[in-house]
Amino acid sequence: MSTTPPNEQVSVVVPLYNCAQFIQETLDSILAQSFRDIRVYVVDDLSTDGSAAIVKKIAQNDARVIYNMMPKKRWRPCPY
Repeated sequence: MSTTPPNEQVSVVVPLYNCAQFIQETLDSILAQSFRDIRVYVVDDLSTDGSAAIVKKIAQNDARVIYNMMPKKRWRPCPY
């Protein structure tokens, strides 16, 4: 049973920094949810490992994904 009213949109923000090995699975999981009226904002902190290319390809095929690259580094890298 959904707790989100039928005309509501859900926004998901995904911070990204050099997580190419995880980003495809992450976005696939979000986009596979039963609630379809979502926007996924991926905020890239200047990744250098190909993460951006993966997200951009997904965004080309699914308008719910919005890619945004930060103008300068702001986040700390993932500890894993």
